[in-house]
Amino acid sequence: MKLNKLSFVLLATTLTGLSACNSGGANSQDGTHQTTANQSSSLNSNEQASSNAGIALPYVQINVDELDDFSWTSYHVPSPTPSIDTSSPVSSLGSYFPTESDGTQATSYSLSGNKLIQNYLTFGSGSAASQLFQKTPLTESGFAALSASQGCSILDGDKNKVICNLTVTANGGLNGSTGNLPVILYRGLRAYNVAEMIRDLPAYDRVAARPNRWDKDNSVVNKSQPYYMEISATPSDFNTSTTIVDLHNYFYSPDGNETFSFDASQLNNGSATNCNIVKITGVDSQVKANPVSCSDSQFSINQAGYLSATGLTAGVYQINVKASQASGNIVENAWQTFYLNVAATNPDLAAWRTGSVATSNVLGDFNSIYVYSSQDPDKPNSGWPTDLQSYGKDLKQINNNYLNQRPIKTALTEMIDMGYSYSEAGMPKIGFWKLDSSMTNPESQITAAGVSTNRPDPEFAKWVGTVVDPSNGAFASNNVGFTLSYAFDNDVKADLIGYNDKQQDLLADALVHPVLYASQLNANYKIDGLAMDLEGGFTQTRAAEVFKKVADRLAYHGKWFTFFYFSSGFTPVTSAAFGPLGVANFSTYDVATYRAPLTQTSDEISYVDNTFGGAFASEYANALYAAFKSDTACNTTVNGVTTVTSWCNSTLNDSVSENYRMFNETYHTVSPSDAMTYFDGKYAPVLPLATSATQWSQVEIWTPDFTRHTKPGEISEIMLNQAACNGLSNAFLAANESALSSPGTQAYNQLASCVMQNVNIESVPLQTFSHCGSNASGQQIPYAQCIMISGLPGKGVNDASINHPDALAYAENNYGVYASTKANQAGYAVYALQSPGTATQGAFGETSGTNLNVQEPWYIGFNYSGTRHDPAYNAQSNIDEWSKFGTFINAQ
Repeated sequence: MKLNKLSFVLLATTLTGLSACNSGGANSQDGTHQTTANQSSSLNSNEQASSNAGIALPYVQINVDELDDFSWTSYHVPSPTPSIDTSSPVSSLGSYFPTESDGTQATSYSLSGNKLIQNYLTFGSGSAASQLFQKTPLTESGFAALSASQGCSILDGDKNKVICNLTVTANGGLNGSTGNLPVILYRGLRAYNVAEMIRDLPAYDRVAARPNRWDKDNSVVNKSQPYYMEISATPSDFNTSTTIVDLHNYFYSPDGNETFSFDASQLNNGSATNCNIVKITGVDSQVKANPVSCSDSQFSINQAGYLSATGLTAGVYQINVKASQASGNIVENAWQTFYLNVAATNPDLAAWRTGSVATSNVLGDFNSIYVYSSQDPDKPNSGWPTDLQSYGKDLKQINNNYLNQRPIKTALTEMIDMGYSYSEAGMPKIGFWKLDSSMTNPESQITAAGVSTNRPDPEFAKWVGTVVDPSNGAFASNNVGFTLSYAFDNDVKADLIGYNDKQQDLLADALVHPVLYASQLNANYKIDGLAMDLEGGFTQTRAAEVFKKVADRLAYHGKWFTFFYFSSGFTPVTSAAFGPLGVANFSTYDVATYRAPLTQTSDEISYVDNTFGGAFASEYANALYAAFKSDTACNTTVNGVTTVTSWCNSTLNDSVSENYRMFNETYHTVSPSDAMTYFDGKYAPVLPLATSATQWSQVEIWTPDFTRHTKPGEISEIMLNQAACNGLSNAFLAANESALSSPGTQAYNQLASCVMQNVNIESVPLQTFSHCGSNASGQQIPYAQCIMISGLPGKGVNDASINHPDALAYAENNYGVYASTKANQAGYAVYALQSPGTATQGAFGETSGTNLNVQEPWYIGFNYSGTRHDPAYNAQSNIDEWSKFGTFINAQ
């Protein structure tokens, strides 16, 4: 869960306005011929689009009057002028033009070809150079002009779909420096994407003004308008047949003549299903019987396009609708998925129509934990099943003894990777979505073979039972559910923000497949759902489309979807995309971008502010800031604002301040805290009990050398007075072991000054140093082998004095930041169960390198059977930590 190098590139290029990290079932269009004579997917034109030489690139689609990527800077003007939202690319092409075998990308890109098409597209700059943006909306008149331009032609005989080609040229590439980019122009029937569904779209071209919940340009949240993606109602609303909503609100059509039917095929790999509307009552860990039931018979659609229902009881109903409309000899189809939340405690339909939002939560208190094995599942004779068996025993003991009132219900375990199935021979780090060049239609060139997991069905079948078999599975046999947590190939991760509709659907199908395949192997094999930790926040519309398509596919089977990131990443678009069974896992740790300020600001909590009962006296706050400014390894101060560098430790107060800022900062006009309220979002604060990057009680530094502090993984993760650290090499530590163990000696005083142990906040040293523990012979481990540095002082809620907080203090204090939206919490999450073998080699005195840092606490389980263990590990402290956490969390 630490941000890697790619993550920071993504954050820098795509998260405009963020400080840190699908449109209904399908937002794709499908052209079906009314006659069977012309079923080909090839170009249907006297003059087919020309094919430029070079790398084949996935198509880009530009829709008429699609306004989600545009900001309206003059809303009050009768004829507003839209401007591009530069955080949302329509394509990301960097993985197709690697210049080095390590995946280094070209740095500049250009377009050539049809001049009219070029007017609509532009590449970004700097780290976004490979991202293609649409710079102006496509209007009806623009579509007509482009349709008649040279090199463009009608696609599939659909007059509303035109194909043109451009050439992309990069300043380098191992596979070539030019590529053919198909551009599809579309003016026909389509589903509104999730951003359009929650926007207040002004009148533009042929789009009438459509009031909705979120207006990001006029600084107004329209609370009087209904939220269409989740309708709120009560059982009494359906004592008789009741009209619910006009389905035209979910689709764009040039003339509004679409017809509607129930159809969940897009959630099932495009295959027809007998059940198109499901009632959801929970997930597998909670509902041991089937968590979904078919409800088609209770719903109907009249000729005017209004959805009606009768006899509905409490539950969430997933509505899957297909819209159809003729375009010449073609029938255009589009799909949309939305939800009807029915509960006696919900606002009724009448209140929903005036802006009230559903409040019922079928997930209930769905608590989770991240677990990490020390073994590599890809290695022969891997011991990871043994690790998981230990974790299962841990969780049973933890739930029974400490969390009996709010037990952990599902374990998130990362044992599967999603990546491109195609890569260059001999260069495994380079991959991209390989296209089927035998197909002339660019939509058909994109096939499911482009992406795959590293767990093909036969391999998945071999190990899944070791986790979910009810009789002996690591988690299932201990009454804990299992959630499949995905890792992502860096190229897939980077391209996610620019996938077209076809790629989104295929990726969603591939991600969800293993979750469903488990129960096909054995009806008793239950996987609760799917988790993503992309190590970066993705707020772009196209990323949200992927999330929605994944969440909808899972919800159809009563399974949850969860995504890990800082709270700042969960904007209205992402919150709306998750649906009723989607949960945002807010990291409450690793948040330290800024130090808490000295004075109160609108979106931060000052060191001297007592909002959460953790105020410092001014003199001690000033002393802390003086230490920050004199530090040479962890802090940077510019114009009085102090930022935390690398993965350095933060104070408890920094952590609370940053959690507050991220949860309450605004994305356009709506903060993540408001987004949860306005769009019935669900979230769980992730509370760290094991190690984390910026919050630890202490850190072990193995083979320390205080003359080295230039990058993460070295001494730079703690605060240092560089002048005092001169000469404190590893050899110095080895030569002065006795003196370093004797306070008052010159060597001791120099080391104390180096790590700022001589700086007091109240009577508490800023940092302290000590031995890491004892070796197998009971002797203290020498300082030259390992040194222990304490965390920074903090002052939490109701603390009478300043102290060095433990991990539980971070959980307790940061949980309070989210109390104002407790109604939207789907429980809590814990980070993490980890075995001693998961730590770096340094934890076991076997380091072969220098400056290997191990943050404490590390192992918080009970049933580790290995012979190696961290010398700082104390079994009783572990029990005490779970006991205190249980007392705290059970009381919430």
